[in-house]
Amino acid sequence: MPPRLIERLRRRQQAAVATPEVGQEGIDRPAQCDWAWRPAPWAAGMTPSTIDHVAPGTRLGVGVALHHDCDHADLSLSQAAGDVPHAITLRVGAFDGSFLSLALDLPADGAMTLRRHHVVILTLRMLVPHPGPMFARLNIRQGPNVDQLVTGVAPSVDPTTPVLAEFDLGFLHVKPARLEGAWVDLTFDPRGDTSIRIEDLTVTRRPRADL
Repeated sequence: MPPRLIERLRRRQQAAVATPEVGQEGIDRPAQCDWAWRPAPWAAGMTPSTIDHVAPGTRLGVGVALHHDCDHADLSLSQAAGDVPHAITLRVGAFDGSFLSLALDLPADGAMTLRRHHVVILTLRMLVPHPGPMFARLNIRQGPNVDQLVTGVAPSVDPTTPVLAEFDLGFLHVKPARLEGAWVDLTFDPRGDTSIRIEDLTVTRRPRADL
């Protein structure tokens, strides 16, 4: 490779490191982390910043949606102004459905490079005054099939204490040539008269221990 081309590539790489994407700074990365992402609602301002009577499938930004199966849901969502990350608060009143979940589509640079030697980590800083059951599920689409890994999430009443959900892809048969996308579902206990405040949410990736 010509020296000039090598130097040009080196400078481009340095510039990319020096100017991270909007809202992606300050992510706590595990050792040997090779990919990190903060979804849109926590990385950039929402318009509008408050949504009353949240309908099923409401989009909160690129690749992020809130789902539920309520016929008469008393749900509202608001984003806090200020510095990144922007806290998201979900207030739940009357709720006659069976599930409430956030769907987070992983960007292509993270989803299409997943391999069996990876561990995907969902990290949350959140405040749940009355914690109920929570689950996180990683979905990987490979052709017509969707492989899934599910783990419980222990909600915290202290937003300064990170809550982790880890997905070890060593338990899946990942076929790079068949990868079409991946997403994470974060499912909450849909009991009424509560609030869920997520101060920050990030997804990172690191290599797993040798198989």
